Amino acid sequence: MTVIINGTNGIVGVSGSAASPAITVDADTNTGIFFPEADKIGIVTGGTERMRINNDGIALNGSTSGSVTFTVPAVAGDNILTFPAATDTVATLAATQTLTNKTIQGGAITSDTAQLSTSGTSIDFTNIPSWVKRITVMFRGVSTSTTTTISNLLIQLGTSSGVTITGYATYGLRTGATTVAGGVNSTVGFPVVNNQAASMYSGSVIFSALGGNIWTGFGIIGDSVGGNSNIITGGISLAETLDRVRITTANGTDTFDAGSINIMYE
Repeated sequence: MTVIINGTNGIVGVSGSAASPAITVDADTNTGIFFPEADKIGIVTGGTERMRINNDGIALNGSTSGSVTFTVPAVAGDNILTFPAATDTVATLAATQTLTNKTIQGGAITSDTAQLSTSGTSIDFTNIPSWVKRITVMFRGVSTSTTTTISNLLIQLGTSSGVTITGYATYGLRTGATTVAGGVNSTVGFPVVNNQAASMYSGSVIFSALGGNIWTGFGIIGDSVGGNSNIITGGISLAETLDRVRITTANGTDTFDAGSINIMYE
């Protein structure tokens, strides 16, 4: 059965047989779409079959020989697309990724484990992640013993090569009942000015990454016994990526004898 369609008059004729029906767009050039067999569709132009579509794919010029075949896999039921189960691994590429509704490493403030400052000449916090851009050092009731000369406290930054002990440009000012005239400049760390063994220090100093391994620091640490406040400022350019913080005594012999110290980073 052939349905003849004319652009001016619409359907103008029906002919052919049920075994080989066709829809002819242009009867004069014998061009159109036909159905040669069950489950097959053919396209003919100028009376020649140019393409046939069947269950195996698409064949050009009416033959699978030399044709381009597109295979469509069988689909069971309504399962059109199957996705793997979601995991916590969002992206493993080095390039920047855009993530949605995921917990991003470094997005929250991480608190380290507090250490008692009751012995030794230094307290270290190591293995700080390389992505950290800000660190807060916190004192609570920190005190040191005394020798012949009372030693200032120092906060020092470091890398995988060790704690940096030179190159600082810092300043510490002690004000209050026992003000230290002119303050203290230091090239060996961020100074917390100490002038008596009985002092107990509480407060915090914040270190921020300026870029290129350059870090700046600012904070206030108060002495609850002496009635004083320490203002700490300054900066340091590290040779490598920061990964540690040390709190120590400037003379290296005075020891901690009270309190606790911790850090937070983000």
